[in-house]
Amino acid sequence: MKDAGWSVVDVLYALDHLPDGRAQGFVSEGEWVPLPGADTIAEDRIPHWISFRLNHWRDAAGHPVESHTQMLERRQAAREVQEAAQRRAIAERQAQRRRLRHDPAATEARREAMAAVRSLPRTHRV
Repeated sequence: MKDAGWSVVDVLYALDHLPDGRAQGFVSEGEWVPLPGADTIAEDRIPHWISFRLNHWRDAAGHPVESHTQMLERRQAAREVQEAAQRRAIAERQAQRRRLRHDPAATEARREAMAAVRSLPRTHRV
């Protein structure tokens, strides 16, 4: 999994967790039952146990999928892109408001709208 960019920490995480974050385990009578760690496995079965645990982290072709760390980094990068887009949108709205505030035509339209509202009888105002 080294060629896939996995670290030792990623491999250790994968041995204890499924890609969805749940502990390695199985469903028994409708309940998720976590599997014990390697300390309960006979020494000659450890390679099989490792392969079995890491199978959840392989795609249909047998290639490693994104590691836990890679997934966290991708999600963080996506969050940063989204937050930057939101900051740009807010800045654009603020700039638009500033432009309208200093636009003579918009200022005159606001004055006319306020005069129209003030000319209404008090019972028609919201």
